[in-house]
Amino acid sequence: MCSCSASLAGGIQASEREIIHCAMIRGVNSAQIESFDRKRALVATAAVIVAVALLAAGSMFFLDHQDFVDWGFLIGPLAWVLACVAAARVAALSLLAGLAGAAIAGIPSALATLTGLHWLGIVVGVVAFAGWSGSTRAARL
Repeated sequence: MCSCSASLAGGIQASEREIIHCAMIRGVNSAQIESFDRKRALVATAAVIVAVALLAAGSMFFLDHQDFVDWGFLIGPLAWVLACVAAARVAALSLLAGLAGAAIAGIPSALATLTGLHWLGIVVGVVAFAGWSGSTRAARL
């Protein structure tokens, strides 16, 4: 076993240079190594937080409590999709990337919400959306 396999498989923290070196030894092109765009993730995070806050404030102003009871299963996901698409556009991502991010982040968010932890679901969704937005896969869509 080479030192690359030992350090990466053994849970030892490797620097970015070591990871690239090991990948090159294994025949992986450096362009194939995925990177994470922290700036885009932070912009998307801030934008989705603002969008969710604006949509929540607007819906509280224009809708009464009974609307949330009767239509919350539809209002919540629709607001989430709108917030993610708007945040994706602010972060210079495509509409498709925003929709994909809404779906990816919506799954853990929905699970937390279904367990009765609605605001935790929003936090989990925002974190998952930030992770998606900073990925190179989101940028390629």
